[in-house]
Amino acid sequence: MSYQQAMQAGDYGVAIATLETLLQNNPNQPRLWYTKAVALLSLKQPTAAIIAIEQALRLNPNMAIAHRLLAKAHRQTGDTSKAIMAYKQATRLYLNAQDRTNAQACLAEIETLRPNTEPLISSKGFLDDAIAATQQGNYRKAIQDLNWLLQLEPHNVEALVQRIAVAIKVRTLH
Repeated sequence: MSYQQAMQAGDYGVAIATLETLLQNNPNQPRLWYTKAVALLSLKQPTAAIIAIEQALRLNPNMAIAHRLLAKAHRQTGDTSKAIMAYKQATRLYLNAQDRTNAQACLAEIETLRPNTEPLISSKGFLDDAIAATQQGNYRKAIQDLNWLLQLEPHNVEALVQRIAVAIKVRTLH
């Protein structure tokens, strides 16, 4: 039985054993490490899953789906701050790939992890952060925040105006 068949059948122990054999012969396959982590999480072994996911990410740090799985694993271990960091990285990678749906899903997961006392991630929050960064002269951060916001909300007029204003400030400095 292949690891794919074992995964589909829900026989995660067999899938892991098969994957371990494959990984001994070819340890440079991030997809195999990722699949092993999925199986480990399915068996409620988040600590072992984190090790497998981190190996996948060493091989391919731009694997958004692996960052998202890492967040889920950290969430299962109760490490909220690491889960949030992993969801943020997944969001960035999804936005870079222009996958707004998965980026928004990751942001929604972050919101469920934040204590009620912390501010929500919102359009206004990104805009306020960008304005504050601009006022502090940190134009790179301002542009980054505005670009994030515009990827999620491409028709946000306030963000567009602020983005243009920052671009003009940067041009006048050079």
